[in-house]
Amino acid sequence: MKMEVKPTFGNIRVVRGYLHIDCRIYKERVRMTSGMEDTPDNQRDLAVFLNDVRAALKNKTFRFKEFFPNADQEKLDKFAELERSLYGVPVVKPGDVTISEYADSWLEEEKQTIHASMEIDYTDLIESRIKPMIGHLTFAELTSSTLKMFVRNLKHISGKRQGQYLSAVRMRNILNLQRKMYQEACSDYEWPYVDPFQPAFRRIKKIEALFDEDGDVRHKPREVWLLSEWLNFIMHVPIHYRPLFEAMRMGMIFSELKGLKKDCIHDDHIEIKRSYSRGVQKNRAKTTFRSRELRLGSNFNNIMQQAAESSQSEYVFTMEDGKTPLNYTTILKRIWGPALKAAGLPHRNMYSLRHTFVGWMVLLGVDSTRLKNLTGHSSRSTLTEDTYGDFREGLLAEKESILEHLGRDILDPEEFKRSFPHIYLQELGFDPTPATGMSTEVIKRLASMLATEMHGGQQLSHLQTAAVQPPDFSKLNFGKCEELGA
Repeated sequence: MKMEVKPTFGNIRVVRGYLHIDCRIYKERVRMTSGMEDTPDNQRDLAVFLNDVRAALKNKTFRFKEFFPNADQEKLDKFAELERSLYGVPVVKPGDVTISEYADSWLEEEKQTIHASMEIDYTDLIESRIKPMIGHLTFAELTSSTLKMFVRNLKHISGKRQGQYLSAVRMRNILNLQRKMYQEACSDYEWPYVDPFQPAFRRIKKIEALFDEDGDVRHKPREVWLLSEWLNFIMHVPIHYRPLFEAMRMGMIFSELKGLKKDCIHDDHIEIKRSYSRGVQKNRAKTTFRSRELRLGSNFNNIMQQAAESSQSEYVFTMEDGKTPLNYTTILKRIWGPALKAAGLPHRNMYSLRHTFVGWMVLLGVDSTRLKNLTGHSSRSTLTEDTYGDFREGLLAEKESILEHLGRDILDPEEFKRSFPHIYLQELGFDPTPATGMSTEVIKRLASMLATEMHGGQQLSHLQTAAVQPPDFSKLNFGKCEELGA
């Protein structure tokens, strides 16, 4: 048998078979229905509730909204004002604020300090993903489990990829934005900060291992093009768009090319400092590393000059009329896809051209630090085969052809000497053929040693006459060839 509980605060009244409370809070009379029928159990529960109200008022932890969340808005506002006058700024708990409520106020404040393109990005992520999926949750409900579930549901909601995962980059952007809001809410309301996001980021990493950046099942890294494939492909591209794809094959990404203005085209280099995405011109690159100068030889410079001359706008690259800004979807469907099909090549993402640039530069022997700068990466560790493609059968045989196609001046002189020592020695008058008995490694070492014999940028006289009378190898103090090759 349950013990009878009497309220020590206020009164319980029965009106038309339902229980009502009648009490005074902050000297204000509060009379409202509990919504519960008149039964002994409900009488007992309501008495316990009123006693809890009395205890909270006594120790000054009572907050009207917490005890009466379903009261009409007029009462909530009235008591919030009373509590503000009594206690100052009311204590807000994680369970009091929903993600959606905070996101709206947070974004309004952020708009005062961020540029327009970032505002568009934030608004899109909040309105299309965060609010519809977890906006109804309070911050108290934003746990590791709910965030992992949130990540598992970050998929395309329409189009050809409906039901497939978003790219890992996109998922991280969404999760990072939510974590940024969570951190600032903890700071604003003085909540203890406990990071519930790490398991969700680990979930993205697992998804990334299974699916590529387009949400397709990952079979292998992006493929590097052969030169023969490229030459076949580019012949099926309309002349106006050839410089665009040439620039992409030289490591530039579409948003950089769309935002490239004519004032960035110089005689000996291309300056990358803007991008154009989501309909907004960004007057700075995506990261500090993406702002860079491209010095890729005269062939590339000529291609860029050609593109600038065919444009009638301030931008280097346009659609075929010379005025309309580049449109990725149109180019993908009407130019890229048909050219691949006409060339008899399998479907490839346009981003594979950037992978091809890295693959070709590694093949040609470009210094890894210089390559990092050319691609706009923060470190050399990102230039891995997992990111930029597997070895292609037949690519090594095209090494000299690729150099000829791109132009020798794409390489630094020292890079050329290291990567093509046999050509370098032949041009000096040496004949590093198999008949000399020297290994490839010895030839490279010999080229490197000869390359150091410079004086004020001029070769020494005995090397200048080498083309007429090659020096006697036996008189050169290089040590034994076998030792050099070891």
